Formats: sequence, structure tokens, C-alpha cells
Amino acid sequence: MDVTTSPGARAGAGSAVVALPPTVPMAGYGTRTEPSSGVLRPLEVNALALGYADHLVLLLAVDAVGVDRGFVAAIRESVADRGFGADQVLVAASHTHSGPAGLRTGGAEGAAAVDPVVRGAYLDATRAAVDAALASVGPAEVSVRTGQVPGVAAHRHDPTRPVDQSATLLLIADRRGNPLAYLWNFACHPTVLGARNTLISPDLPGDVRAALRADTDLPVLYVNGTAGDVSTRFTRQAQTPQELRRLAGLVTEAWHGPWRPVRVAPTRTCREVVELPAASDDPSAVRRRLTAAEARLADEADTPRRRVLETEVQGLRRRLDRVRSGEPTQPVIAEAHTIVLGDLALAALPGEPVTAVGRTVRAASRYPVTLPIGYAGDYIGYLTTADMTTGYEAEVAIAAPGAAELVAAALARQLRTLEEA
Repeated sequence: MDVTTSPGARAGAGSAVVALPPTVPMAGYGTRTEPSSGVLRPLEVNALALGYADHLVLLLAVDAVGVDRGFVAAIRESVADRGFGADQVLVAASHTHSGPAGLRTGGAEGAAAVDPVVRGAYLDATRAAVDAALASVGPAEVSVRTGQVPGVAAHRHDPTRPVDQSATLLLIADRRGNPLAYLWNFACHPTVLGARNTLISPDLPGDVRAALRADTDLPVLYVNGTAGDVSTRFTRQAQTPQELRRLAGLVTEAWHGPWRPVRVAPTRTCREVVELPAASDDPSAVRRRLTAAEARLADEADTPRRRVLETEVQGLRRRLDRVRSGEPTQPVIAEAHTIVLGDLALAALPGEPVTAVGRTVRAASRYPVTLPIGYAGDYIGYLTTADMTTGYEAEVAIAAPGAAELVAAALARQLRTLEEA
């Protein structure tokens, strides 16, 4: 299948800053108890309307640790009267750990309820970004650059294990070649800034966005990949703004060479619910694992390996709390959502699918540009493979091991179905 341009492509884009209160509780790290103390870079919502002729989809990239079904439903409802069905709206969070708590419940910070002020700020920014995107829709061209990014993303338990280091950059431009927006996809936890940071920040995606914008105000959408077990834990040299800029430079350096045109065709979509078995465990077994992990942690020096053990202990404590209080036994609901626009395929999942999901999706796809996307549509925790029975991701997951294979199979099935449509 050749990647060629299409004369019927249309696009519009917009962005808006999320206007948060001066001080808010922060999300992402359970050990952080201090509220925000300032802003390193503002958080944004970036929107892209893209399609062929009048067949448009709406993509929303949100600087947040996660979004939930209620937030996504509110967005879909708000654009329904503009001709967008639920299948045509994809909402994805960046998963920054330096944003506000309260956009969704739960998470590492244990948010007990949605904060109406925080959610209102995000909804206001979303409306502004969507309005700007739809007001600017016109003839467009889409092109792509891809590259490998060594030295940024690594498996966060064992840096020798393979992960997806590919970074994809889409340029959406008008017919004269003037840029309208960028969309980029890269699988990595945006956790360069650690739990001690109290400055609001998009983390790594914010510095990549700044580099792509240069001196412009172009919308830049970041859609994270299947990054459940991928981070900068073993690659970052510090947890500072300077390190954000260094790592962002490694990402943008990967996008060199000529732009390749991407053919855009009428939109095809598929969205389905996948029921995942709930995790379950015996309290005494969890207690034994916790005791052993705490003993290993006590003997570990202050290295990235210590952070691996710290998160394992945190996960086991959360697991023990859950099994003591009675874990839910009902299935975990996951929405698999695929959008195809000619030679571009977006394959999205809620929560934190691990890197193996992305490999399966790319292998199953025959589309020249395929973006596996996590943190989209809802937040349902980690989606782990059947062999992931220990470690932080497995301990805090509400879905049982093997959920990753189930959701990957759903996306692969959708890609095949849409190819045959």
C-alpha cells in the first residue's frame, strides 16, 4: 500500500491553555502530598479536526494524567450537534504526572472525587480548542516523518528489555504548505519530573511541543503510545527542566529527512466494549510478597533499581488495601477504538497498556502509518500481559493479567475489519 497524498483532505486545528487555580492538589505520585506551587509550562488542550471532504473526526490531546468516561462523554455530547458521533471523537491524555488531581477519580494520588473547578477548566479549554479547530477547517495535506529515539524510553524494570522507541510526527498543512498543526506519537511515561516537583508542567511532551512550535502558536497534539511499562527511569540524568529540554532534543532529532505524504480518505471507525476479568488475590499471599519486597528495598542502594523496588512496595501496599476491603469482581470495561483515514490508522485504548500491546497492533496493521494510543477514552489502570504476575503494574492493576492480550486482539480485529470495509 503506497503512501500518497489526497486532494480531498480537510483539516482545522486549535489549542487552549487550561486555566487552573493558582494552587491545586497534584496527580500522578502517591508519595507527593504538597499542592502545586507554580507553573513551569502551562497545560493545554489541543484539537484537530481531520478527514476527507465532510467526513471529519475530532482528535483531542489533553495535558493530564488521565481522563475518565464521564469527561469524555461530556466532550462527545458537546460536539454531537456539530455532526460528530461518538465514534468520530477520540480523547487522549498525555499522562503527565505534574498536572492537577481531580479531573478523574482514583489513580496513584487516590482522588476520592472529581474536582468541579479542575474539570470545568479542562472543559472550557476543550471547548475553546474545538471551536478554533472547526472554525479553521479547510483543504489540507498530511505528511509524516518517523524515527527511532534511543536514550529516552526504556523498560522501567529492566532497561535491557526491548521497547518501542519509534516516534511518529505528522504535519498537517494547508495546500500552500503552511503548517496548521503537528501530531506526534511516542510511547513513554512523561515522568522526567519526579514526586518532589510541585510545578505544573506537561513534562516531556511540553518541551517537545515548544521545540516544534519554535516562535509560533501552532497546535501540537501529543498522543502517548502503549507506555504502561516504559519510562525515563533508566535514561534521565536528572529530574530538572534542563533535563526535559535535553530529552526533548533527542526526540526532535529523530525527525529528519524528507516528509512523506499521507493519503487521506473517507473516515472509517470501529468502537467496541471489551470485558476484562477483574484482578483477584489472597491477602496472605499479598502480605508475603510485600514482606519480601520491603526486605529487598532495605538492602538496595539509591539507584534507579531502588525506584523499581519502591514502586513494587507501593503497588503491593495498594493491592493489600484493596484485597482487605474486598476487590470488585465485576469485569473491567475497556473501550477499544480504531479510526482509519486512508493510510493513517489510530488504534486507541483506555488506561495503561504495556509495550507488548503496541507491538501486536503494529504487526497486525497493514496501514502505512499506524499509531497505537494509550490513555484514551477512560482510565482503567494497567493492562498487563499474562506473564506479568508481579511488579508494580501487576500489583496495582484492577484488570487481571492477560488483559493486554485481550485488548490487543480487539484492536487487531478492528484493523482487519476496517481494511475489509
